[in-house]
This record gives sequence, structure tokens and C-alpha cells, in this order.
Amino acid sequence: MDFQRLEIYIIIAIMVMILATIIIGVVSWLNSPESEPVLKNYKYQKRNFMTPNEVAVLKSLYKMSSQHNYLIFAKVRMWDLLEPNKGMGYSDKKAAELVIGQQRADFVLCDKTTFQPALILKLADSTGDRGQERTSRQKIDGFITVAYESAGLPVLYIRDIRHLEDELRILLRLPVSEPSGIAAASEPPETQEPPS
Repeated sequence: MDFQRLEIYIIIAIMVMILATIIIGVVSWLNSPESEPVLKNYKYQKRNFMTPNEVAVLKSLYKMSSQHNYLIFAKVRMWDLLEPNKGMGYSDKKAAELVIGQQRADFVLCDKTTFQPALILKLADSTGDRGQERTSRQKIDGFITVAYESAGLPVLYIRDIRHLEDELRILLRLPVSEPSGIAAASEPPETQEPPS
């Protein structure tokens, strides 16, 4: 009986030593200079910051913001707008941070005085309209909407720029503006006939 107990103690001691060796190895590897990323002189090229569709929406949003008390920011990381609730467990918090770190808002309307976000705008992407891509995009959009709304931030998916001003007016409870707003700005100007 004592011999069996001794064997168990020896096995436990060996397991503890192996685990300690692994932990010490990992910690020393993480602290070694070789684990730091190698900074090479990679060559880069400039990429287009915004798509033509994003540029058109941003121009329209600028016209609207000049009439109302809002600032527009483009391509804002979800991470900069949200954080997990306090009291969340460590693993859940890390998972929640990882998910929001991979998303961004196309545009954020912020109050001009307080700089606090008032509305998140996302372009409805027509590139993912087939099969599995569409289902995946819908899941992501659903997650994004629920996450922002849980923090009190409404989300507007922009599908048609011609109706953008009306949708913004309803969501933000803005007064009705003159016809020179977003919808009028997105339509081509009428040509005036020369006098005869």
C-alpha cells in the first residue's frame, strides 16, 4: 500500500517538473530577442484609401454635416468605438476583443460639440451576394448591429445614396432641410438652356 502511494507521489512530482520546464521554456522564448519581429526594409505601394462608392457617400455626408451639428469620420475600427462590458470573464473578454478588432465602420457621425459617436454607417456591400458569401456577410452584419446597439449606437446600412438624407433625418431626428441636401447633391445638375 505504501509503495503504491510512493509511486503516485513520484508520478505527480515528475509531471510538475515537466510542466515547470515547459513554462520556463515558453517564458524564456517569449523574452528572447529572437522572438521579436524582424524589421526589414520591405517595399510598399500606395493603395486607394477609399472606393468610389465610399467617396460619393462621404461627399454627401459632408454636405449634410454642414447643415447639422455632426462631424464625419471614415474607416473607424470597431475597437475604437466599443469595449467589452465590465465584469466579463477573462476568456470571454479576450474573445469579444478579438472579434471587434477585425471589423470597422465605414463612417461614424459624431456630435460636433462632444465628439461622441451618434450613428454608425456601413455600406451595404453588393460583392457578397452569392450563396455562402452572402450568408457569412449577413451573420457578420447581424453581429455588428447587435454589438453596436448593445452600446446604444444605431447602425445604418447604406443601400441607396438617394435616400440617405431621409434615413439620417429619421434616425437622428433632424429637421427637414431644403432640397439642396444629399439626395439633390447625388443627382446630376440640370443644364440651363441659353437664352434665345
